[in-house]
Amino acid sequence: MNKVDAKIFKHGNSQAITLNKKALYQSGFDIGDQLTGYMEDGKLIFEKKEMDSFKETIQNFYRNGGGYQESEIFEDEPQGEELW
Repeated sequence: MNKVDAKIFKHGNSQAITLNKKALYQSGFDIGDQLTGYMEDGKLIFEKKEMDSFKETIQNFYRNGGGYQESEIFEDEPQGEELW
């Protein structure tokens, strides 16, 4: 098991943990990942939270009755060099 140094600091009203880039990528995590943490034998363990792909998110949106109106998308007149 590789040892990783980290630091806990105050971030607004929360606390944050810093990791160096090497440890971050060796863990399989990336900036912006959502994590789930749990306690095991007095140790805090993090796992990457399983997220739906973009395609699955869109499919679920429509399966659950989601929709949109054209007016929600095209509210403004063309600006600049857009082709309409």
